[in-house]
Amino acid sequence: ITLPLSAPGIAFSLVLVFLLAIGELSVPSFLRYPVLPVLSFTQFAASYNFGAATAAAVPLAALALLGVLIESALLQNRVFTFRSIGRGLLISLGRWNPIAAAIFGLLTVALVIFPLSALFADAFSLTTLHDAMQRAGASIVRSVIYSAIAATILMALGFLLAQLTRDRGQRLVNFLTLALFAIPGTVLSIGLVRLWNSPMTWFIYTTPALLILGYTAQYCAVTTRLSLAGFFLIPKTFDEAARLSGASWTQRLFRIFVPLSNRTLVCAWLAAYILCLRDVPIALMTASPGGDPLPARILTLMANGAPPMIASLCLIMAIASLIPLVILARVIPSRGITG
Repeated sequence: ITLPLSAPGIAFSLVLVFLLAIGELSVPSFLRYPVLPVLSFTQFAASYNFGAATAAAVPLAALALLGVLIESALLQNRVFTFRSIGRGLLISLGRWNPIAAAIFGLLTVALVIFPLSALFADAFSLTTLHDAMQRAGASIVRSVIYSAIAATILMALGFLLAQLTRDRGQRLVNFLTLALFAIPGTVLSIGLVRLWNSPMTWFIYTTPALLILGYTAQYCAVTTRLSLAGFFLIPKTFDEAARLSGASWTQRLFRIFVPLSNRTLVCAWLAAYILCLRDVPIALMTASPGGDPLPARILTLMANGAPPMIASLCLIMAIASLIPLVILARVIPSRGITG
């Protein structure tokens, strides 16, 4: 019973993780693995060979499109909502329970606690923190500002797209937004640069607007899906009653849907903020000169910066990402995203 009912979600998770992993730039770049995102970025940023960069990006785009098609076939346009039912379904593992707990405990220690402890040990120095703030303090501020602006745009755009496509057009919007989300950041960044790098569009290409456009395109699927999940928890009778009373679309939007979607909007904003704050490829390839956010600054300083200072910046980045994540975890679980 459990596995057949969970199979589409499990398969979608595998596809999503595969797409995110194959488009990852920061980890293979730091470890010097010649994967396609690194090759595309190197040809684009170091060699200025747009043809080779595009050629390396084509397989990534094709894989992203294939993943979106698989997702559409598996989920068949279904939207999952977040709703608390008191106590979730518990599956007893019997005698395997201690073994499973030990395995997951070891993985948590090895993959989370030990790396963060190493960062903390290297970074826990007032001199090191002061040096890190001097070298990248402006990048930290820029990251927070850019991520907050992009998250606000994404929250509003996702909410409006979900509202406009709640009854029709949902399949097309889901496909397009998920395709943008699945496309690796290096591929999307190359496309943005080629599109806006012209004398007529200098006001976008030479400003943070290009970076925010990249964030908006990449993560619009997240806020749209969250908003759709929230809308499906609002009874349609509310909207129908407002229509019968003569309320316009704007009145229904601001007097019914927005007040009943406060938690949805908060969740969408926090999710978008976290994703934008930690993004590396778009920040590295579309940020204007002298306007790099913190992830791009860290990756740049890794080449010749002092390890303790890099550890301090990574620790600051981790804390900046964990704070909204904790808030998001507090908002969702007890009553769902709509309360």
